[in-house]
Amino acid sequence: MKHTLSNFFKFLLILTTLSFFPALCNASSQNPYDQIIFFGDSLTDNGNLYKFDLGIMPKSPPYFQGRFSNGTTWADKVSEYLGAKTAIKTANYAVGGETTIFHDPVEGFLPYTLTSSTDDYLFRNSFYDKSHSLFIIWIGANDYLPQKNLDEKLVDNVISAISNNIEKLIQNHGMNFLIVNLPDLSLTPRGRTIETSKILAQLSALHNEKLAMAVSDLQNKHINVNISLYDINDVFNKLIENPDVFNKKYHVNITNTTTGCWTGGYTLQQLQNQKSSIKAELDQQIKYNLLAKNIDTTALADHITATPDLAEAYAVSKSYANGGTACATPNEYLFWDSVHPSDVTHQLLAQGFIKYIDEHFIRG
Repeated sequence: MKHTLSNFFKFLLILTTLSFFPALCNASSQNPYDQIIFFGDSLTDNGNLYKFDLGIMPKSPPYFQGRFSNGTTWADKVSEYLGAKTAIKTANYAVGGETTIFHDPVEGFLPYTLTSSTDDYLFRNSFYDKSHSLFIIWIGANDYLPQKNLDEKLVDNVISAISNNIEKLIQNHGMNFLIVNLPDLSLTPRGRTIETSKILAQLSALHNEKLAMAVSDLQNKHINVNISLYDINDVFNKLIENPDVFNKKYHVNITNTTTGCWTGGYTLQQLQNQKSSIKAELDQQIKYNLLAKNIDTTALADHITATPDLAEAYAVSKSYANGGTACATPNEYLFWDSVHPSDVTHQLLAQGFIKYIDEHFIRG
């Protein structure tokens, strides 16, 4: 009898273990994170370009402490939330004006790319465990904003660069990746007013289509790595189509989704025709700053005028210097200027990101 009971309990133990085995396997395939690393452009930059160029871009005010908005970015707000609620730390490698691939690089001034940022991160963290980091990559707008033709090869190169950088981080033991697609760039205030609006819409759609396929391929190739795609395009489309839904949910009051809070001043075309005057102004700004003596102002002026992201910020700064003012109610605007979201929009984006991260990744 005792032997029979013993066998029964052994059988019960085995059965219980097997019943939990699928759950344990599923849990082990998820990789807990205790740090977030941000890569991207001006939508994510928390002041990196501002520190690099010693406050030349973007001017503060009218921009907020080196951010390309009138407040902190979604990445700042996510970091603040996690810092208050958890022990999770964050590091931001996003740079305003950054592209995914090189576009006519200029000597003396580094046009930041995703590859240069990931290389910088890997160099600075050579001896740190990366398996418990969550890498968030949101980039591509600056590759497409200047384009005047539907260049599918360009899109392929952008997607290839994103995939290659993810692969590189995986080879360095990265295990968690949140990849973000692009909003429809033709729906920004700038995109609505230029002749290439249709091209921007097509490039945005093609980018998102190819990015989804690339993320799927990477996930199938690396089954033990958690790679997820966040559809920010869908968020922006819904916000533009029906802001009242977001207003009620988040207790805000966005009423203008088509124009920027800051208008007037220099146009992007005027700036592109004034490289020499921009260089002269940059020379004057750094004349008595010994720390800035190695900045190539000619190259920097070229970079500003060639990058709509930066050119818009410079145009707003010129307007501010000449007595221009922002709208009276910036919290009612989706956009701060013609390409960058307002502070209230960054608040909504941050809450969306936090929800998505909590649903798709496990905190360590």
